[in-house]
Amino acid sequence: MSRKKTEINPLRAERVKKIIELEKISQKDFADRTFQTQQNVSRIVKQHIGLTEEKAQDIVKAFPKYRIEWLLGYDDYMTFSAQLTGV
Repeated sequence: MSRKKTEINPLRAERVKKIIELEKISQKDFADRTFQTQQNVSRIVKQHIGLTEEKAQDIVKAFPKYRIEWLLGYDDYMTFSAQLTGV
């Protein structure tokens, strides 16, 4: 049985990069915290593979201040406080 192909959404890749930058960590540290390989993180950031909803859930578990809806590109509120203040 083959895996379902995930569409590559450039916005998701940019938001993964943004989290890495804001947290001031390496792709390797990000990968370790989100139970991924550094190679997978690199492929997501370079838009060679898509960010799945399952991986996005792992990311927000590791970095709970970020909203999954923002990470997946469903809205523009990065954090819960941004959602409340509208900023």
